[in-house]
Amino acid sequence: MINSNNFNTKKISISDKALWKDNEEKINFYIKDYGADSSLIEPKDYLKKTEVDTITLDKFISDLNKPIKLLKIEAEGAEPEVLIGLSKELKKVNYIVVDCGFERGINSESTIRECSQYLINNNFEFYKYSEFRTMCLFKNLDFIG
Repeated sequence: MINSNNFNTKKISISDKALWKDNEEKINFYIKDYGADSSLIEPKDYLKKTEVDTITLDKFISDLNKPIKLLKIEAEGAEPEVLIGLSKELKKVNYIVVDCGFERGINSESTIRECSQYLINNNFEFYKYSEFRTMCLFKNLDFIG
């Protein structure tokens, strides 16, 4: 639930779309009722699946029409696909933190390699790493804010 009294937001809007590499695609969403590990990537076990519509970060940021100071991506193993959906609007994002934990798919793999390669190839520099939660912070060398 989103708290409308949140100090970080002035106006809140909720979208019923999942972030993905393509816009307006129907994709399976695998629901786990424990551990907060529901994902667009099929996990080892799940309670049920449902179909959801998707949107890219490019479309979302373009519609927002303002620079982003910090973007946190935590997609339960779908982080590479979410990042692929961010190419045209990358220069509008100053920092990106990615949760690269061992949550991807049936084998519970980390996404650190794919996410780091994508961001470094797009002129982000590796800035900081947290081993505690397998999180990486990247700074955009081309930021225009």
